[in-house]
Parts: sequence; structure tokens; C-alpha cells
Amino acid sequence: TIDTYNWDFSDGTTDNVKDPQPKTFATDGAKKVVLTLVSNKGCIDSTQKVVQFYPTPVAVATTLNDDTQCLEDNLFNFTANGTTANGGTIKEYFWQLGDGTIEFGPNPPGKFYVNPDTFTILLQVTTDDNCTDTATLNVHTLPSPIANFSVDPTCLFQPSKFTNKSSSSPGFITNWNWNLGDGTETTDSVPVHTYDNTGNYTITLNVLSNYGCEAKVTKVNEAEVKPLPQARFGIEKVDFDAKNTTIQYIDSSIDANQWYWDLGKGNLSTTQNPLVFYDDTATLPVKLIISNAKGCYDTLEKSIFVAPDFFFHVPNAFTPNRDPLNPTYGGEGTLYYQEYNLKIFSRWGQKVFESNSPLDRWDGTFKGKKCIEGQYTYVYRLRDVYGFYHNYKGVLTMFR
Repeated sequence: TIDTYNWDFSDGTTDNVKDPQPKTFATDGAKKVVLTLVSNKGCIDSTQKVVQFYPTPVAVATTLNDDTQCLEDNLFNFTANGTTANGGTIKEYFWQLGDGTIEFGPNPPGKFYVNPDTFTILLQVTTDDNCTDTATLNVHTLPSPIANFSVDPTCLFQPSKFTNKSSSSPGFITNWNWNLGDGTETTDSVPVHTYDNTGNYTITLNVLSNYGCEAKVTKVNEAEVKPLPQARFGIEKVDFDAKNTTIQYIDSSIDANQWYWDLGKGNLSTTQNPLVFYDDTATLPVKLIISNAKGCYDTLEKSIFVAPDFFFHVPNAFTPNRDPLNPTYGGEGTLYYQEYNLKIFSRWGQKVFESNSPLDRWDGTFKGKKCIEGQYTYVYRLRDVYGFYHNYKGVLTMFR
């Protein structure tokens, strides 16, 4: 029987079991392996074999540019530069690019990835002795942000409302660059801008994420600035009496299709040319608000003075007797004055009556006693609501 097994692997290592563990040699070349046996009788025999080891290549996979790129316009250029054959000759470069794509050669064509992800690149090199080595490399495509926005239509001289709808997932937007279409540029996340002219403006937005990825969007004629109507009106006095005045408001606005009037003293109207009855004299703030078919507004306010035209009639006789006809004396006309003064004198120049109100009329008495009938002199000094003076002087006759 065999008592001893002696293995000599010629690289300084030995073993003494019948079936040694698998042996890996650290260098290539021819390796002589000797097995010596010793029987229980002390007899010895040996045998040897020469095992040939070919050089193992070393695969190295790298990129010629960044291994992390933004999805938009990404392009990875892989190379096997740095791979060594260690004395052999490499006959094949086999690439698996992580998305099912296979390429061959030391420098495969540039690779564009269509999805954001992490891709494991595998390079296997094979020598002419069919020895192989494998290298791996991870590359990353980062998601591009989404540039998006909207602009609500607005009217001239009103700020346009921008809504920024841009996003980045994962990540967030760090920079915004706007071209607002009229030569204005801004880096605000949400611009505040008022256009100087009507029309449509093409807007461009560039965004940058915290990953350094960019996106751009251009929207043609996105910002609409609509023209304003022009509010205009005038007035015409169409009727009046001693106390009341009727005013016709005349609209002369441009590009209006709706009217909203505040005509003072609680009078409101939505007609184009309202007719308004006033029962007092007053200075009123009148406001006209108009809108056009595009929904734009204009407002005009005016201070309107409402009063009857001045008219005054001076009677030349009255009869302060018991019948109801002409029992008192006074001028007939408008009731509104800034100043009113009536003086009546007897034929001897004595003042028998004076009044500062058109409602205070002479009843033909003086100090509580009836004056004799006959002729008297009247003198009126009036100042109307427009500031003009009116003077009247003449003779009246009193009949009893």
C-alpha cells in the first residue's frame, strides 16, 4: 500500500494528500508538477508532467468623458485603453452596455441612453490563447428637468400673470432664465412683467436643476396683451323746471360693448346712454366703466354740476285781497340761487319789504299793517348757481 504522497508544484509549494485542492499558479509559462509515492515497504516511485499556462489579460474599461451625464444630449464614449495582454495577443473585445446593446472593438461607437438610470458596462477581452478577463464600469444618466409655463391673457398696462410649471424629479430647479419676447430678460422663478404694447409675445424659458441638467422650452405667442377700450361721455340738459333737471348722458366711448354707470345720488345704469331725472341741484361724481369684447376695462370719472338753467319772471302786479289769485308778490323762476335779494320801496322811497329767499314773498303789509294800493318800486339782485349776477328794477302795482 501507498503510505506517502508528495507533490511538488515547482513554485515552492507542496502537498502530501492523495488529491490536493485545485492549484492556482501566480505566473504563466511551463510548470513541472512532480508526484512522488512511498509504499509501506519503503519503495519509491515518481512521475512528472509539464502544464503550460498562457498569460491572462487584464481588462480595463473606462469612459473618455464623464461617467455621469444628463439624459438630454448624453453621449458616452467607452474605451478599452489600459487593457493589457501580458505577453499574449487580444483577439476580441466584447462589450455589454447595460441596456441590451452589444458592441465589439476596443473603442465602440458613442452610446446614447434614452432613459435615466444607472447602467453597468461589462467588457470581456479574449486572447488568441482563449484566455479572458472581465471589467465592469457603472455610468449614470440623470433625469433632465421639465421646462414648462403658461401666461394668462391680460389687458394693456396690466401685469401679465406667469405660472411656472417647471419641475425636476428627482431633484429641483435652481436657475431660471426667461426671455419675455420684448427684449426683457429675467432670472426670477415667476416673472412680474407689464408689456408696453398690445400684441402677442413669444416666451423662452431655460431651467437648470440641482444636478446641473438643463431644459428649454419656447412658446410662440404665449403672452397676449389685449387692447383697452377708451371711456368717453358727455351730457345734455334736456328738460328742467324750477326744481328739477333731466340730464341725457351721451356715451362716445371707443370699442365698448358694456357700460356701467354710477350717476350719483344712488342712480346706477347699464344702458349706453342713460336718461336721469334729478330733483335737486348738486355737484355729482359721475363714473363710467366700460368693457370691450376682449374683457378689458377703462374708467372715466367726471364731476357733473346738475342745476336748472336760470330763468326768472318779474310780475308787475298782485292783489293781496281775500280771493286766492295773486295774494303775494315775488319773482317766479328757479328756486336755486347763491344769492337772492328783493327790496320793495313805496313811492316816497321808504323800504316796505326785503327778502333773501324766493319763498319769502310780500303780502302787501308793512309792520303788520296793510299798505295802500298803488305803485311800488322793486329791486332784485340775484346770483345764480353758476355764479352770474342778475339785476332787475321796475314798478309794480298793488290792487286791493
